[in-house]
This record gives sequence, C-alpha cells and structure tokens, in this order.
Amino acid sequence: MEKSIKAYIMKYHMIEKNDTIWVALSGGADSVCLLHTLYKLSESLKFSLKAIHINHQLRPKEAMKDQLFCKKLCKKMEIPLLCKSVNVKAFQQEHKMTLEQAGRKVRYDIFSLLEGKVALGHHQDDQVETIIMNILRGTSGNGLLGIKPVNRKYIRPLLDTKKQDILLYMGKHNLSFQTDSTNQDNQFIRNAIRNRVLPLLDEVMKKDVKSNILKLSDLISKDMTYLNQQATKEASMILSKKNKHVLIDNKKISLLNKAIATRVLRQAIILYKGNIVDIEAIHIEQLLNICNQNKTGNGMDLPGQLRVLVQFGYTYIYIPTIIEKIKYELKIPGEVYIKEKNLLITTSICSDYKKTKPDSDTHYFSYDNIHKSLYIRNRSEGDIIYPAKGNGHKKLKKYFIDKKIDRFQRNDLLLIVEGNNILYIQDREYGKEYLPQNGQKILKITVLER
Repeated sequence: MEKSIKAYIMKYHMIEKNDTIWVALSGGADSVCLLHTLYKLSESLKFSLKAIHINHQLRPKEAMKDQLFCKKLCKKMEIPLLCKSVNVKAFQQEHKMTLEQAGRKVRYDIFSLLEGKVALGHHQDDQVETIIMNILRGTSGNGLLGIKPVNRKYIRPLLDTKKQDILLYMGKHNLSFQTDSTNQDNQFIRNAIRNRVLPLLDEVMKKDVKSNILKLSDLISKDMTYLNQQATKEASMILSKKNKHVLIDNKKISLLNKAIATRVLRQAIILYKGNIVDIEAIHIEQLLNICNQNKTGNGMDLPGQLRVLVQFGYTYIYIPTIIEKIKYELKIPGEVYIKEKNLLITTSICSDYKKTKPDSDTHYFSYDNIHKSLYIRNRSEGDIIYPAKGNGHKKLKKYFIDKKIDRFQRNDLLLIVEGNNILYIQDREYGKEYLPQNGQKILKITVLER
C-alpha cells in the first residue's frame, strides 16, 4: 500500500523536497495510517513530518483519551506534536452553525495558521460519501468531483485508498487506534450515509455501488475541468473586488452560456469568502436570475450570512454590517478629529475665498447664511440638499439615486450639515444656499488625512 500511496502523492505533486507536512491526527484509524505511511515515506521523499491534534471538547472523557493516545504515539515515533483545544459547541452556538460546520471551521482556522502543508486522512470511501452528500444537497456538476487530492496547502494522500485496505494495513503493522463513538450517531449526515444509505444501496443493487459512483466522478471530471477553465477566463472580466464587496457585471454575465455563467457566480462567492460551503445549485440559479433581471434594489440572502444586492448594473455580494454612526460638532474657529475616518477638520473665518471642487481639501461657505451649529456626520432621515447646479431641493436619497451612488457608498460618505440642510457631501456636492458670495463672511473648512 505504501507504494500506491507514494505513486498517488507523486501523481498530484503533493509533496516537494524539504516540505514540512503536518498530519491532522485525530487518533482514528485513517489518521494513524496516514501518519505511519508518511513517516515511512519521509526519508525517500525528503520532507519533515509533524502532527497536530485538535480536541473539540465534545466528548470530554473520550477526547482526553484521544489526545493522550496521540501524544504517546508521536513520542514513540519521535514526531513533533502540537495539541490544540477548542470548545466547538460554544463556537457553534455563537455563530449559529451546525455542529459539523462549526467543527470544520474551527479545524481549518487552526490549520491555516500552520507553516507548511496539512495532510488530511480522507480516503476513497469518504470521497463516495461526499459525492452522495453533494447530490442530496442539490449540487452542480462540480459537486460530482468530490474532494480534491490537492487544494491549496491541503493534501490527501489516502484519497485513492479504500477504507478496507486501511484497516488491513493497520492490522498488518499491528497499529492501534482510537474509535470515535460519534461515528455511529446517524444524526450527522455523513454518518447516516455511511451507516445506512450506502449499505441499503448495496443491498438494492446487489453489488458494491462505490466503484460506480467513483467512475461517474472520473468521467465527468474532464468536462468539468474544461468548463471551469473557461469560467475562470470570463470571471477575470466580470468579477471585481471593491472594499468589502464582490461586484458582478450584470450585462457581461447575461451574455454567457448558462453553464459558464453559473460557474462564474460560484467563483464570485469563492472570491468573497474563500469557499463555496453550503451554497447549493438552487442558490446559484436564484443569483443568476437576479443578475439577469438587473433591477436596482433586487436582492436575496445566501447561506453564511451573505447578502446579494443589485445596484446600477452590478450585483454586490457582501455580509451586512452595522452602520457606524459618526457625528461631531464643528468648532468655529477650531478643529476636530474624526477618528473613524482618520480625518482632521479645521475651520476658520476669512474674508475672501477661492473657487474649489467638492473633491479638494479646502472648501468655502457663506458664514452669513449659517444660523445653527454645524455637524459633520453620515446620512440621516430627512436630509435635504439644494445642489449647486440644480434648481430646488432634493431629498438626499433622491440625490443618491439620480447620481447612481450605490447603497454601500451612501452610508460611508460624510456630510457637513446645519440641522438636515446639507452644506457639503464628501467629494461630491455643495449646497447652493451656502455657496460663498463677495462681501460676506466666509467659512473656510479644510479636510486632511492624518
């Protein structure tokens, strides 16, 4: 079996000379087999081997036994071991996830901090279970590919190895391992597929269905690879990342074949959050419909607290955040520091002025037309402006719509106001009735980044 695992490692270039490989060691048969085989291959492939054990604190007594087992095993094999302990149940409740999702998130957060590659113990039976899970969740064609042998820093040397062969290897080398009692808990979807669904399919078909499922995955992989390559080319022209949002060009995506368009949308979600976890085919279908309709104001929610919103020809993907309220009184003359924006605002009274543009650093206003205290803040209900080049007043919301200022920028723009009357919209507009005139007292306001 070591020869076949070595060949699989080399086929996918999983390990290079002088790599550091961390084995995710739970103490179960799969991870112990992985540790043992990589230990035996480390000399010929010339890499250094370490192990990491994560205690999820879900089974207090069993978990401590697992951790102690891993420590003894690594000490015996003279392999450095790093142990981490996380309360996954508390993490699940805080972030409103399933227990499976919380455990996975915790593990990968820890793995991401490790210097080197992480070897995971997924095997051929796990691959079959994953494909079935994806089908039941309403996967796209990509879901039929299952688990990747290599995905960024994560490698899976046992992915082409059957569980039965792993157990035979363990017996042949007299290797002990820990048994996780939760593997029999069919409340977990993967356990139910392993313990109930697959045996039932074998019984109905009167043969082992795993090989046929894997053949299907292999047959479709070449087509999927080509389609994904084409989608990546298109995505480079359709997707962009701006501040805390991913933008989709609705006109461009509407011109694509649906098979490519749906893959571009999947890449949009990956661009935003780094993965496609919990996003199903129905979500991508709904997202594509919203892009094609291209109606400003349309939106939808996606799993993982994601929000989708159409604004002036683009569809935004983002996670809503609480708007940070900013409000400071302007001292005249004087200065005020806007800590949220790292801006220093200086005011003074003068007798002359220069004509400036809204995006400059210095601004001039008629001090004679100001009768109340001035504030610098973000938008508020009831705000109005008399645009410098317009006739009459507009509600600020109407001004934003007319100027096609997207909803995300609106909350971010600072205003200088007298009550609800706007003197200045950051970088964009002056209020007409506050424009300076010759012979008046002039208010000079300078805005500088610190």
